[in-house]
Amino acid sequence: MKEIKKERKSEFTQEPVLFQIGKKGITENLIEELEDQLKQKKSVKVRFLKNSPYNNREEAFEVLRQSLPAMAKIIEIKGWTAIINS
Repeated sequence: MKEIKKERKSEFTQEPVLFQIGKKGITENLIEELEDQLKQKKSVKVRFLKNSPYNNREEAFEVLRQSLPAMAKIIEIKGWTAIINS
């Protein structure tokens, strides 16, 4: 994954989580809204909740990575939370 500068990382850490992925998993509506937010904000935080349908973090983030619009990339994963940048 692309490394970002330490100062920028702390900025992202302070940002609130905009998307929480729960029992429905990653839906088409979530991806559309995520794309809209990325156009406005350039980066967003996504968190998987305990009731999400994924068995482990690797599976969850792989499904997310495959579902993202072409312009978006996961730049950091910490626990069940990811920062996505456009």
